[in-house]
Order: sequence, then C-alpha cells, then structure tokens
Amino acid sequence: MACDKYPQNSTIHILIHIPWQSSWSNLMNIIEHCQQQYKIVMVSWNKPELGTYKLNTGGSALQNSGKIGGGGILRNHQGKIVYAFSLPLGFGTNNIAEIKASLYGLDWSEQHGYKNIELEVDSELLCNWINNTIKIPWRYEEIIQQIQQIVRKLDHFQCHHIYREANCTADMLAKWSHKLEILQHFYTTTQLKGAIRGSYLLEKMGWQRRAIIAGWVNRGWPDMTFSF
Repeated sequence: MACDKYPQNSTIHILIHIPWQSSWSNLMNIIEHCQQQYKIVMVSWNKPELGTYKLNTGGSALQNSGKIGGGGILRNHQGKIVYAFSLPLGFGTNNIAEIKASLYGLDWSEQHGYKNIELEVDSELLCNWINNTIKIPWRYEEIIQQIQQIVRKLDHFQCHHIYREANCTADMLAKWSHKLEILQHFYTTTQLKGAIRGSYLLEKMGWQRRAIIAGWVNRGWPDMTFSF
C-alpha cells in the first residue's frame, strides 16, 4: 500500500479501546473529551541476522478500477537482493492483495531452499492472522492456511508488522504490478526500476523515513490514551 498512513474510521477505533461503560451517557462523555493527536517517529528497514533472510511483501489496490497486485523482496543479512517480484492479481480487495503477495513470496522462498525466513508486512491484520493471534475471517481461512502450511516447512519463521514507511520497496513493487500483465521477476539491483531501485538502496543503507502515528488523548481522563 502507499508509504503514508492516516487513520480511518476513527470513531470505531475509539470505541474498540474504551473500557466497558455502564451507561450510554458515560460512553458519549468519554468520546466527546477525546482529542486526536499525531506524532512523528523515524523508522527504517533493518537487515536480518546472519543466516536469516528477510522477506518484505505488500499489496496494492486501485480504487477506481478494483485492480490489485502484490510485490515483495527477499534480502540477505547484508541487505542484498536475493529475489524480488511484482505480481498482478486481477481484481479484488486490499486484504487479498496483501495475503497473496505474502503467499507467493513465502512459496518462492521455500521452493528455492530459503528455510530461515523473517516476514515483514505493513498489514497488521495479516500479521495477526498468520500468527494466529486473532480469528481469521472465514473468507480468508483457506488462503491463510496455505501460508501456514508453507511456514511449517521452514526451519525458522517469524512474522512482524512494520510501518509502511519501512516497507516502501515492497509497496513500490506492488504498485508496479498495475503496469504488468504477467509476473515480473528481479534478481539484481540493476533489474529494479528507477524509483524502486532508489528505495531499495536507501533501505540497504539504513535510511530513516518519517512515519505519522495517529492516536487519541482523552482530556477528561489523562490516563486513557489510544494509539494505533
């Protein structure tokens, strides 16, 4: 997805984080005293440990057409590219794009003998589904199970959620898929397209990017803060 992050459905986020209230008036009083705040943090892509390969994947969806695509990049402990891909996926949703990008990246890695994988995604939902920390919606169960089957074949696996600003190369590869009709492979730095190559090199150098983090502070209850 895009390399910026802004909150959506803010009222829903507040309701999720507010403790149970005995009355509707108490709940409304808390919501009325909530004030949205932003903070900026510096984030960067970090190299994996020696012997581990880091796979970053992302999905992209065009709202006007409904086209979706995925992208990803596998790197070693020096941050060097092992493999990258841009994968057009037809039509669907953001979640499907994110899931299928990770599925393809993990499947390629396992099939080519890379058994120590650290997966990073900027979809917190996907990360939680893969790690079985929340219930998987029935419509995604089958494809998430395919991911989990691949994971069981690996010698070592971790899945982490990261900010989109630290996942820009994978996101750019996902966006590039909208220009394609078939899967495109990349094996070297020079094969990466201009802006994608630039993002890859900056991440390899440890370049920091600004991430905007949104949250809520309650003026009436200072201890009640929400961040997401």
